[in-house]
Amino acid sequence: MEVPISRRRNKDGSPYLTAERGQKSHLFYRRLAEIHPPGKARDLLARRANEEFKHKEKMEHLYDNTVFAQTEGG
Repeated sequence: MEVPISRRRNKDGSPYLTAERGQKSHLFYRRLAEIHPPGKARDLLARRANEEFKHKEKMEHLYDNTVFAQTEGG
């Protein structure tokens, strides 16, 4: 599955570019885990996929709360 390129990013490409890379990494590790037989390698890849997903969510949260922070006026 192709990850769409986000239009929501700063001029320098961060942190949303980081979130996009995190999404791609998450999919990469998740797919690797899916094709491995049950065992240590599969568990490691699944944990890595989860870490990448958490990183992506953190970067999106930071971006949304920095760039689109709610102000008193609206």
